[in-house]
Amino acid sequence: MKRHGRKLVLWVTVFLWLIGGAVGLAGDEEEKPQFVAVVTEDVKPEAMETYLKTRAVMNQLCRQYDWEIPNLTFVQDFRVTTCYVFHAFGQLDGLPQKFEALNKKTGGKAMTLDERRGNCVNENSTALVVRRPDLSYAPKSPAFVPSFDEPYYTFRVIYHIKPGKFTQAEEVAEKIKALSEKSQSPMGYSMYEQIFGPDSCCLTAVMSAKDKAAFVAMDQKMEANPDPEIEKLYMENAHLLKKIETQEGTFVPEASWIPE
Repeated sequence: MKRHGRKLVLWVTVFLWLIGGAVGLAGDEEEKPQFVAVVTEDVKPEAMETYLKTRAVMNQLCRQYDWEIPNLTFVQDFRVTTCYVFHAFGQLDGLPQKFEALNKKTGGKAMTLDERRGNCVNENSTALVVRRPDLSYAPKSPAFVPSFDEPYYTFRVIYHIKPGKFTQAEEVAEKIKALSEKSQSPMGYSMYEQIFGPDSCCLTAVMSAKDKAAFVAMDQKMEANPDPEIEKLYMENAHLLKKIETQEGTFVPEASWIPE
């Protein structure tokens, strides 16, 4: 995959973030819109253990009381990215009241845990993205499919698009998907469009692998045998972007809540 300075454009996609983990949830729900609220938290280094233990206990409560919005948690050093997945904005209606009801059922434990988690965090930010099936690519024989029972690695690429160039960027992404389907690349990806956040004019690509070593090996293999048509698209459309940002993380099952 193209992600360094000489590789000016990469129009592929994995959140939430959405988000790497959210890719797997999309499989059986392809007909429904998939929205992801991506919360990024910079955790105090000395509080990281407390933070993760608190999240694990909170997710046990979510499981016990059948909390309706799943979340997938990814960690890189002391940065935690949590992807809250939902299929309709109606699921968010009355969310504070729903949390208040959960807190009452747990005898105040939910609020105590939420406050404890918050005390572990220095800074946080939130973005809202929607999965774009029309721009995402699923190979017939994928190199990796997450099970959500074990940790796995995600690599995310955020493409910040220049004002007025989003439609052109979508067209390039469609062409990249078509070429990927033609060559049957083993590296699948999901593409997400950001609809709310610090920079709403961007696309996020998310890929996953068993671990970082497996991802790097696959990436190097693809770099060694580039598709000339895709390379040409990269170079011809570099002017559409303001910048490319990359992020990585490891999925933490015990700090995540996925309904059965």
